[in-house]
Amino acid sequence: MQNAETAVDGVARRLRDPERVRAIAARPGNEDAVTGASPWSAVSLGEGHPGIALLYAELARRDRSWRPVTHAHLSSAVAALGAGGPADSLFSGAPALALAVRRAVAGPGDYAGLLAAVDRRVAARTGALLRLERERLDVASTGPAPAGYDVIGGLTGLGRYLLACGEDQRPLLVAVLEYLVELSRPLRIDGRELPGWWVPGPPSPAAAGQYPGGHLNLGLAHGIPGPLALLSLARLGGVTVPDMAGAAHRIAGWLLDRRLRDDSGAPLPDWPAAVRPESVAVPESVAVPEAVDAGSGAGPTRVAWCYGSPGVARALQLAGRAFGEPEWQAEAVRALHAALDRPRGRWGLDDAMLCHGTAGLLQVATRVARDSGDARLAARLPGLVAEVLTSYDESAAFAFPVPAHRVGRGGGEGYDRAGFLEGAAGVALALLEQCGDRSDTQLPWDAALLLA
Repeated sequence: MQNAETAVDGVARRLRDPERVRAIAARPGNEDAVTGASPWSAVSLGEGHPGIALLYAELARRDRSWRPVTHAHLSSAVAALGAGGPADSLFSGAPALALAVRRAVAGPGDYAGLLAAVDRRVAARTGALLRLERERLDVASTGPAPAGYDVIGGLTGLGRYLLACGEDQRPLLVAVLEYLVELSRPLRIDGRELPGWWVPGPPSPAAAGQYPGGHLNLGLAHGIPGPLALLSLARLGGVTVPDMAGAAHRIAGWLLDRRLRDDSGAPLPDWPAAVRPESVAVPESVAVPEAVDAGSGAGPTRVAWCYGSPGVARALQLAGRAFGEPEWQAEAVRALHAALDRPRGRWGLDDAMLCHGTAGLLQVATRVARDSGDARLAARLPGLVAEVLTSYDESAAFAFPVPAHRVGRGGGEGYDRAGFLEGAAGVALALLEQCGDRSDTQLPWDAALLLA
């Protein structure tokens, strides 16, 4: 088996040529089995040049010889950047490029012109989203769309980037934080009070029948833990707005009330992916099932970053640190141990990737272990590294392929993804984190995941 350093090197060697990466990722036959489309998107943090540039920016902090490769991927992203539009988010378009560029900065003036240009577009997109959400709140007749507020497509992700920009973007960051405080307050819809982050639609089209009255999302990627994490990170960074602590307590208290319960009614350190609004008043008693279903909301979801107890736990830990609540921090540690105590077959993880794979679980556990000082959790990290490394494939185009069964191809071949969120670059970043020489900055690479 590879060790972490040699696996990172294997990925880095395979991703260094932007044109080769694009040709492989976008080739016929490498389509996503669910969407039928190529996963490659050139100006995407999730599956494009900016996400890959993040890996090389991190490598270049340890070895400057990687800087030309970082620059090559950034240049490829710039060449593919369009005019911008409603899809721009932390994970797509100019904001995705901005995050990668800012992480690649090695000294004063580095990429100054490019940063100024993309930051203008980040500000424009953030302002447009804020206006839409303010209009919705003024009418108060419906809840938000996830892409209005979440990490992947909405204001929480954009806000995390703004937090790294310092005083230049402080007024806009404050406006985002004020919006999230407002989001934490209840809505009154058709005579009924609901949490302000109630989404009128289902968490996915496939789950529409299970959520006729909309849903409340508990995933860090698309749900209320993301805003909690951003409010906490801002507070830890010295940025405050009125009622920020109140918002954190409203959200954290709600999350703690949504813990799954055993047959006796006792809360478990685990959360579903989503809940129906009719179940909000009194949490249902739910026995832990044998199978893990990430979309039903009826039981514990996968133990992943995007959905599941690891992501919720990190948000609670950050909030506990920021707002002086040690019990929230303790619950985060309990939740990680409970997740890792599950039999491996019940983790619900089918690949090594960051989003819903073992690399994401590794990175969350790493952050929680460091900030808690929990020696037993730290001792579990080498086992998680080994788990990630079981997916290494020397014959694969990018070393960490998506397995065939994960994409519904039966016994056939899997497919190759190069990027940050669901590809080899993200896996390599999580492994690199275990190799020492960490450099803490205002914008660590996992800030894109709202983990730091």
